Amino acid sequence: MDKKVKSYLLKKKGEISILEKSFPKLGKEEILVKVIYTGVCGSDLLVYLDKHPYKKPPIVCGHEMVGEVIKFGKNVRNLKQKDIISILPYDPCNKCSNCKLKKFNFCKRKKIPGYNKWNGTFSNFFIARKNSIFKVNKKINFLDAVLLEPLAISNHAVELIDRRKEIKSCLIIGAGSVGLTVLMNLINDSNIKKIGCIDKFSYKKKITKKIGADYFIKADNSKKIKSKIKSITKLNGVDLIFLCTSYSNCIDDAIEYINENGQLIIVSYFDEKSMKFNINKMISKEVNIKGSYLSKLENFKKSSQLILNKKIKPSEIISHILPLEKTNKAFKILLSSNTKTLKVILKNEEKN
Repeated sequence: MDKKVKSYLLKKKGEISILEKSFPKLGKEEILVKVIYTGVCGSDLLVYLDKHPYKKPPIVCGHEMVGEVIKFGKNVRNLKQKDIISILPYDPCNKCSNCKLKKFNFCKRKKIPGYNKWNGTFSNFFIARKNSIFKVNKKINFLDAVLLEPLAISNHAVELIDRRKEIKSCLIIGAGSVGLTVLMNLINDSNIKKIGCIDKFSYKKKITKKIGADYFIKADNSKKIKSKIKSITKLNGVDLIFLCTSYSNCIDDAIEYINENGQLIIVSYFDEKSMKFNINKMISKEVNIKGSYLSKLENFKKSSQLILNKKIKPSEIISHILPLEKTNKAFKILLSSNTKTLKVILKNEEKN
């Protein structure tokens, strides 16, 4: 193969450059994948802005992808050339105490794409690892498949709901790609009643309603929002909240909107300002707070089945598709307040 690996390297905050290398020799448990599409995650944007808690430039970002298998090492089984795959956002060791308990997302020695010398998917070719791959059913459209990873993240978050409690109302704070994929998982759950979304951008009302939200509230003063929630739900607050964004006082806002004994599931990385909240208010309402961390292979399987059963169509949240060469522009679009941005996808336009 005379082609080169062409990656889009974040050299420093806000600066992307092309990194060209010859194809490396594959390890025994590695897979060479031609990237078809790769998504720009909110965590990638944090890296671009140098605000991510541990991923720092120089780095090749990206972990949401769908691609075609080119070749693989001798220890890789149940895979063949031209198979279509997606990847988990980590490669578990399969040996530590958590892996033995099948808590792979808590693996103590996991490797992460776009971190610590494992280049991410903002590239024409990507080196996947044996324990991180998910084989995609070829009946699934590529633009749906590229969103399997955020769907799986959201599917895992929804699994954390305490089902012993009646849930008359649910609220998603933040209608980005994670918030919207949480919504996709919830609308197929008959035990979840009235579902609402809050976001600072009013144009997102259309997509939330299309997916199936019962109501949308534009982010405003928290007391005004609580009054609107009460008016819409005919209840004092909501029983379940998914926090899918990070801003100053976001946890305080969530606690303001939630009922006593309510469930708050956090599916977002926080910057330091967002971590501060009124713990006494949380205690006085006996709010049950859970963090949701990554996903597991089972979440990819469940998400895949939702697509195959035509319960959801994740590609409807895509607003922009750009060639890989426009990686820097993709970040600029996400940072712009002048574009009606939902999900931004990068396409590898190289011919075979």
